[in-house]
Amino acid sequence: MEEKKRQNGTGSIRSVERAFDVLEALERGRQPMRLTDLGRLTGMPKATVQRLLGALERRSMVDKIQGRYQ
Repeated sequence: MEEKKRQNGTGSIRSVERAFDVLEALERGRQPMRLTDLGRLTGMPKATVQRLLGALERRSMVDKIQGRYQ
């Protein structure tokens, strides 16, 4: 199964799509948002959103200020 995912790239594409979903939710919110809010808006588990935000923060795509993301 994992080999098939690697061949067609669906695992990687899903992660990219989810990261875009988080960025779009931040843009729609137009104000800094908590992890819980982002999870609710995207329909993703908080752990998934936190992992994606960590990657986006390392790439300077989002900022975390006082526990809120923007």
